[in-house]
Amino acid sequence: MNCLYRYLVLSFVFGLIGCSVETPAESNMQTSLPDSLDIPAHIREMENLRVINPKRSPQYEIHFIHEKTYSELPRGRGPVGIGEGIAVDDRQNIYIPDYDHQSILSYSADGTMRGSLGRGGRGPGEFQRIAYLFMHGDRLGAYGLNLRIILFSTETFESTESIVFDTRAASDSDEVTSPRPHRFFSFNDDEYIVSLNIQNLSGDDRNYRGYYRMNREGKIISPKLFETVMRASHSFSGGSYSLPFTDEGMIDVSPEGTVYKANTSDFLIQVLDDSATGIARSIYVPYENASLDRDRFLQGYDDFLRSRLRNADFPATWPALNGFIVDDEERIWVSTITENQDTYDWWVLDNQGSLLARFQWPRSEVILKVRDGYLYVASGANTLGTLDLSRYKIQLNNDI
Repeated sequence: MNCLYRYLVLSFVFGLIGCSVETPAESNMQTSLPDSLDIPAHIREMENLRVINPKRSPQYEIHFIHEKTYSELPRGRGPVGIGEGIAVDDRQNIYIPDYDHQSILSYSADGTMRGSLGRGGRGPGEFQRIAYLFMHGDRLGAYGLNLRIILFSTETFESTESIVFDTRAASDSDEVTSPRPHRFFSFNDDEYIVSLNIQNLSGDDRNYRGYYRMNREGKIISPKLFETVMRASHSFSGGSYSLPFTDEGMIDVSPEGTVYKANTSDFLIQVLDDSATGIARSIYVPYENASLDRDRFLQGYDDFLRSRLRNADFPATWPALNGFIVDDEERIWVSTITENQDTYDWWVLDNQGSLLARFQWPRSEVILKVRDGYLYVASGANTLGTLDLSRYKIQLNNDI
């Protein structure tokens, strides 16, 4: 889709869904819970609940203006998901892993190659396979599968700090089933949040992850903050398969250190308090989940998997959410699953529970990051080889 066409299409879409704009005194956030909205009892009982009426118009039209495409960038060995794959600093420099050479490539905002960071190996500034990248303040953080976070200067590209995860302390916990971290998040200047596989104490057959605070020495320094459920798996002779139509827990952490979490089954985003142990507020949208057609789903698989997945437990509907991202302005970008097989519906919320904008985006293009007023989108992110990364300027406009 060319850039001018996308701009016109999105303008037209928002002309439809945003034809009436609320004045500053109005709100699309419910302060009471009217009976006309279908809100489950367990959600109605939540404290500090903010409900968005899905029939109200958003506050802004939103437009995306294409500025740059970085072509044929290296990509990982598996699909790249929402919020993953790249890091972006406050000067719009991007960083992307080069898995073949175990280094990180950096490009400036105009597309110029700035250089590479790190290399393969076991020494300072070296990786044994990069797992993912993230920004930690003004430094680039890279987590490798040798259980090490390496922090780099985005100016000199030199490694400034190396943090090795203390597996012994994690192993001493009765609830942790594997001392190998799943992911790290920057929490504040001196701490991270780390996720680990934990025992299932819920009595179901699901797997769970627990989240803990970790210091700069790689040691866990808190009890479990909270937990999330992993996707259900279907086991068969010779293996198992994670079922993409089952719910899962997701989190994101803003650059200011605010933790957001959700379970994809419902359109419910929870904003945690400063300690990440309690819920400051919950933001809920009554949402009609898209129907799940078993035969249509199985058409996307080869004969081997199709025959083995046919007997899996298929729910009647998809989860409500495909995923979410929190940007550097504490806005929440939520991707929802609809009946349309070609697009996702995206909702842009502020962290108090107001609906700012809505738009549709092709499923074939994955929104990786939102930062400093730009949207970063990957094409070819779910195929082998390379990907194209495009940057769009975001315009929110309420002058209709």
